Amino acid sequence: GKAHKIPSAISALIHLLANCTDKIEPFVSLADELQTTQYYLDIMKLRYGDRFDVTIQVPEHLLECTVPKLVLQPLVENAVFHGLYNITSQGMLEIEASVNRNGDLLLSVLDDGNGIPADKMATILTDAGDAHSTGLRNTHSRIRLYFGEQYGLHIESIQGIGTRVEVVLPLRHKDSIQKANKEELS
Repeated sequence: GKAHKIPSAISALIHLLANCTDKIEPFVSLADELQTTQYYLDIMKLRYGDRFDVTIQVPEHLLECTVPKLVLQPLVENAVFHGLYNITSQGMLEIEASVNRNGDLLLSVLDDGNGIPADKMATILTDAGDAHSTGLRNTHSRIRLYFGEQYGLHIESIQGIGTRVEVVLPLRHKDSIQKANKEELS
């Protein structure tokens, strides 16, 4: 009964795969990262229907900031599969961007799903974490590798209430994308 949605699903899948497999450029604009995340969400909405609503709140002046490629998609995937998957009511997923008091870029992914058990929270970003937290752990490690120990993920979760994953990145603008990509490739 959803045959009319197949062309848009195929298009979203093609764009998502192209962005995921392009190993040439490790940094993109936040606008591009949000577009890749939207392709992923389009596919998930087809799979899960209206089980959750998505809100994206990003000020226009931050859209040209430089971020590591695929920094948001693993967080959104984690929220969908582990936070919102088994809930019985309408779920909520929010993606936000702002500048924190230190002048860093702060990206947030929030869900009102299952939450993360306290024992899992203690190890989720460490090598002791289980296989379900690989995407979070890899994203956290990659950010720290690029920018240093003061950057990375911060997770707050209350079981039965939801989870907030914050990504702290240096505030860098689009003109630094080419420079950052050249440095990474050399």
